[in-house]
Amino acid sequence: MAIDEALLESVEEEGPALRLYAWDQPTLSLGYFQGWRDRLRHPPSSGLPTVRRSTGGGAIVHDHELTYCWVFPASLRRSADADYAFFHGSWITALERAGWNAHLVQTHGTAAPCGAAMAGELSDRGPTSEEPREPFLCFQRRTAQDVVLAGYKILGSAQRRRSGAGLQHGSLILRASPAAPELPGLTELTGVSWTRAIAAERWLGAIGAATGWKFREVPVTATVQRLAERILQDRHGRTDWLTKR
Repeated sequence: MAIDEALLESVEEEGPALRLYAWDQPTLSLGYFQGWRDRLRHPPSSGLPTVRRSTGGGAIVHDHELTYCWVFPASLRRSADADYAFFHGSWITALERAGWNAHLVQTHGTAAPCGAAMAGELSDRGPTSEEPREPFLCFQRRTAQDVVLAGYKILGSAQRRRSGAGLQHGSLILRASPAAPELPGLTELTGVSWTRAIAAERWLGAIGAATGWKFREVPVTATVQRLAERILQDRHGRTDWLTKR
């Protein structure tokens, strides 16, 4: 999370980046506005190591999934809906090429009544006591831009904007986690198992076919690493920041 935020803070100098990664152990990430004690609402994941994202939305169990972070400078800024539509649409293309009928929630009637999903620009205003309580887990929420397969949400995203630049987080469930067994992934829904490497290759291929972009793998720069270490010390590595809500 600190690296992602460092990429955002340095994007005007470093340029846009699409970061794909996995977690070295099952981990729960809370949306920026979620309360620390809210994790007790979901006992299977409540004992996992926990971090707090700089983006909003519901909690995510990072286990058998692929996480992505897209950072873009102010010069590339579009509407949040346009960014969600582009990246989620490219995931749908990758899945369709594999023979699976994925789609956006908005293409099949109205959003399910379980509340807004992870997708949405983060504002400085948190939820109020008058707002309905949404499901704790991101993948039990729905919004028009979520990607659904066989009736289950398998991909959701969220954004953070800062001085015109932006960061978009997203997660694709590859297989159900023991810490969230109620959330099936591609393996359970299709009977085919994708590794993270296969999922990334197919997704980047779909993006490249649509845009002509060519991706190259580069290490995190020393500048971003130093900034991430400072952010870790100031925010993400501090217990009082993690538990502040």
